[in-house]
Amino acid sequence: MANGIEPKDITQGFLYGDPGGPSTTQSGLIKIFETAVVVEVLGDPSLRNEKFFDALKKQRLVPQSTQEIIRDAPRNSLLAIVTEDGSGRDNQTIIVCYPFFSSHFASPVKPGENVWITFLTPQEKKRTAYWLTRVCDEDHVEDVNFTHHDRVHNLQIPPEEGSRPLPTLQNGKNEDNSNSSEFSLNPQGAYEKIRVESVESKRFSIEPVPRFTKRPGDFVLQGSNNTSIVLGTDRGWSLKNPSKNQESTNAGILPEGHGQTDLSQAKGLTGAIDITAGRGRYYDANSFPADKDPEMARARVVENAEKNFEVDKNIANDKDKGKDGNLLVDSLEGDPDFINDASKIYVAIKTNVDANFGTVLENIPEAYDKDAGKSTLQNAENAAAIALKSDEIRIIARKTKDKSKDAEYSDAIDINGSIRIIKEGDPKKDGASIYLLPDGTIQITGSKIMMGRGTTRDSGTALDAHEDHEGNDVGFVEPYMRYTEFAVWADGLIDAINKAFENNQKATNGNGDKLNSACNAGSAGGGGSVMGSPNAGLGAALSQGIGPAGMSGQYKHAGDKAKIEEFKSDKDTMKAIRSKRVFGE
Repeated sequence: MANGIEPKDITQGFLYGDPGGPSTTQSGLIKIFETAVVVEVLGDPSLRNEKFFDALKKQRLVPQSTQEIIRDAPRNSLLAIVTEDGSGRDNQTIIVCYPFFSSHFASPVKPGENVWITFLTPQEKKRTAYWLTRVCDEDHVEDVNFTHHDRVHNLQIPPEEGSRPLPTLQNGKNEDNSNSSEFSLNPQGAYEKIRVESVESKRFSIEPVPRFTKRPGDFVLQGSNNTSIVLGTDRGWSLKNPSKNQESTNAGILPEGHGQTDLSQAKGLTGAIDITAGRGRYYDANSFPADKDPEMARARVVENAEKNFEVDKNIANDKDKGKDGNLLVDSLEGDPDFINDASKIYVAIKTNVDANFGTVLENIPEAYDKDAGKSTLQNAENAAAIALKSDEIRIIARKTKDKSKDAEYSDAIDINGSIRIIKEGDPKKDGASIYLLPDGTIQITGSKIMMGRGTTRDSGTALDAHEDHEGNDVGFVEPYMRYTEFAVWADGLIDAINKAFENNQKATNGNGDKLNSACNAGSAGGGGSVMGSPNAGLGAALSQGIGPAGMSGQYKHAGDKAKIEEFKSDKDTMKAIRSKRVFGE
């Protein structure tokens, strides 16, 4: 204290009411960390209006000065009641808790959950509270979706008789909320009141989320609704090694094909990033398979007293289901599953990506090859890989509205994107690409471009293996035609046909007189140079075939057909039509 001036209490004004002084241990030491029940999450500042404060006043005494503090509190701050050593039962003072971490890191928390809090000056009666994280509870209580701390008081052994009660928002040690001296919060229905009256309680979803078993070296981020990012090692149930009928989690073993099950003996290059939404994959949110043995990597599900579905975390309390405590009942729960997880992005240094995701040759159409049963496509083994799997996949290049044409996007810039899928290589040899260009053009390039199916194995509709007219084996694939060369070929064929008709017409005209004389003689039953006499029947028929007037000369036909055959014999003209790059059915 300098010049007799008291230093300003920087903790002043961060509380409304008196928190009741610092908590101490039996030895008199001040506790640095204490537990508190979340009454409200201060998420959206726009919701902190007069309606919000009116509702809050009905629950608690809120001085005007404290309202201003609440208005200015950063996002993800909390209103909480300290519950350390039963203080929540005797003192209903609500404190304002700022997040301990900056906004770069925002941990999930919901009204009704317990959090760890600390104070800048624990020895002072007036103090600023900061919350660090939700309290991590025992295995039969801990739930990434919603954790009700007071369930730690439940027995963890199967009851001798009867069935266990449904999970509830119990208050304190007694599940039936009958003994007020054992409450964590007053009054009796304090937790139900928080759930009903809290604004933020309407902004999160209660659902069963499978619990994830990590490997020791994994860094794991989990959301509250079955989303996760795992920075770990190559891991997951696959098509060849499915989750069905497995007896242990894949947290302790390497995937099929790595030659060993002891991860400590791996020679490195096992790193992988697994981004997943929907581990265990429930298909119907309205009818979770409650009280049934789970399938694959799903969690065992129970319907709680509030008619919500949650993970059955205390199976050992049911003597019909529990066998070795909680831990060994459903060991596959939450395991990564390449085949059944709903949506996944997988990034690995080295993995058998085709074996993992089932994209092996027996499950997909083969690449074209002129030799039946062979393929230019190969399964990737022990390769760096990125895989993306879901029910529906979209790759979108943005097209924005032109601000001069659409007032709704008055501040928009004109963006017209493109998509490129590129296989590296020599652009003139083994390089390949698919371009979706800004003008709507789709460009596919490569040494060979195959369209459709080309083998009998996948029941494709391609032609059977055969030789073309030049004796070349074209297998199950046909070359597509090039229009420009086809136009040249077609024009030549038409010219040849026209020339044949022209020659035929000249020959016919040159023999017209003789044909007319023969027909007339035949009709009279007379003889002539063409046919014997008499032949009245044939003559009558020939009389109907009078040729055009003016025909003269000797009739010839052989030379006309020869002109077409001469054109067809030009092999270079036929070869030019055939595409050298594009092939298909």
